[in-house]
Amino acid sequence: KYPMVLFDQNHPDIRCSTISMNHFLGARRLMEKLFGIGVKRPALIRLGERLPSADQRAAGYFSALRDYGLEPEDRVFQIREDYDCRQLIDFLERTVPDGLLVTAPNCLYHYSLTAPQLAEYLLKHDIPVATFAQSPEAMAAGPSRRFFAVQPLRELATRLIHEIVQTIRRPDLHPVLIQVEP
Repeated sequence: KYPMVLFDQNHPDIRCSTISMNHFLGARRLMEKLFGIGVKRPALIRLGERLPSADQRAAGYFSALRDYGLEPEDRVFQIREDYDCRQLIDFLERTVPDGLLVTAPNCLYHYSLTAPQLAEYLLKHDIPVATFAQSPEAMAAGPSRRFFAVQPLRELATRLIHEIVQTIRRPDLHPVLIQVEP
């Protein structure tokens, strides 16, 4: 009964407006960038199914693979609660990807005290990394070839405030889904 606007979350069972980034499109654009620099065997590093945005980014990855006539094979690494950096390095050594799409940038840099090992591995093997960030400057540490789908936070916030005001003034309006391009 209360007017509500969800921010960067999509819950089909809840009848309210939603403002979010187009995570699917962002992942597709990042994959197109990787393919454009010659990547042929990209891998996906993703969080568990806890985040709708990570699921949408994974869907964009799979869609881009299909469009380029590729299959994901065993090149999907899912980070779980017991994650440590060595598991990811083992995955990279076993699958030998030539590029990475990461659904959340902190997957690479903040989940393990051994993250410097991972950065060193990516640099040594010259593996380009495409990920999402609030700004490229936020990812100062890491591999030399990085590509970002930058989240337009100012535009997201502006659209959110506008939608909240509209919802409060006219609670009878139908819910809308607004997706902002990265």
